[in-house]
Amino acid sequence: MTRLRETLNPEETHYAFGAPTRTKTAENQHPLPCWACGETYYVDERTHREFMHAVEYDVSDNPFLCERCIEEQAEDEHSRA
Repeated sequence: MTRLRETLNPEETHYAFGAPTRTKTAENQHPLPCWACGETYYVDERTHREFMHAVEYDVSDNPFLCERCIEEQAEDEHSRA
């Protein structure tokens, strides 16, 4: 399967909202676990605050999914259709 460079190296991608990274960066200092696989990613302060607000509103609600889990979920949905 062909993948975009930004999918393989999200640390090198410049998103307007800041992409999650697997390691801490100057911008991404706040840990956030993927709710599907549990792997820790690092996000910027604004993104972390938004996710923490969602979790405080509903403890069972962690809306963060890493790119790998998003792709796996999409593939699963596609195979069911």
